[in-house]
Amino acid sequence: MIDSDSQYFIDLGTILCDLFGFTQVENIELVYDRYRCSNYRISVDDQLFFLKRYSGRSSEEVFETKFAERFFASHAIPIVTSLQDRLGRPAFSYQGEWFSLFPFIQAPQPNPQCLSHAFLSSLGSELAKLHRVGSLVRLESFRRLRLWDVEQFMFELVDLKTLLENEQGHSGVLPIVLETMKGKIEFVQKKNKAPHEFTLPFDCLLHGDPIYQNTFITEEGKVLALFDLEDACVGPRAYEVGRAVMINCFEDGWGDEQFERARIFMESYQHVFPLSKGEFRQGVEMYMIKNAHKLWFEAKHLFDENDETRRCYEAHALRIQHLTEDWDLFCSRIHTVD
Repeated sequence: MIDSDSQYFIDLGTILCDLFGFTQVENIELVYDRYRCSNYRISVDDQLFFLKRYSGRSSEEVFETKFAERFFASHAIPIVTSLQDRLGRPAFSYQGEWFSLFPFIQAPQPNPQCLSHAFLSSLGSELAKLHRVGSLVRLESFRRLRLWDVEQFMFELVDLKTLLENEQGHSGVLPIVLETMKGKIEFVQKKNKAPHEFTLPFDCLLHGDPIYQNTFITEEGKVLALFDLEDACVGPRAYEVGRAVMINCFEDGWGDEQFERARIFMESYQHVFPLSKGEFRQGVEMYMIKNAHKLWFEAKHLFDENDETRRCYEAHALRIQHLTEDWDLFCSRIHTVD
């Protein structure tokens, strides 16, 4: 827990009072620290707010995130948007970092151990609505989805191997990390498809991370609101659908129940904004190849190991085990409507 006793947080509290007209910030408590952002609960005058710190983000990236929030919210997509300060800004800078203040949403989040069919159906529908609206945006300057690069993978691998060797000399490295790394290296060295070999158009403003962790739900388990658009970008909606299917439906296994969840998600998406089976297949494969080229997950697992990080890494490792899946067969079990 981080409170406002330190000078850093005392000064931050003073800035919040100045920008938002608060009388006094009583407490600033860290509630979640994740890759490239930190989240805080703010207690002010018997009210609660949510403060997000965008670590390492440029002003351009933060502006695009804020644009995406406002754009989708203005088109009736249930996005949690940040509050504007007295200068009319949705974000402010403090000591070289960007922050946004949000209302504190008093609503539950899905249980990752038991994602209901009602939730998955609702999420599929909401994502389709978001993509239908996002396909109306034509922003040539908006950041594009970054895919994969073999040379970058090999470049980052050098540093990661050093980290693994150092950690092995101290507390050791879990076998699952070493096995997953081995699978990634073998896959990348086979020189699979390059990004330019895919024909999916970059013609939609994407949420960036439409997964269960970034939703609030109703008592009935349906999506109440989506949040965390810091990875919003322009890209193929089929890629984001494939990613959403993999993370929301195949976190805990690869069996009949997981395929049933994926069909429910996909049928709801299709009902709102149809996607061809060929596009879906490309989106799934594109996501899985990109997944194989990601190395930051291993580094985070080594230095920020907790129950949630461990659970997410195990799900990531499971996906790597299925890199050689027959994607035509896989997708035909999910996308059942031509």
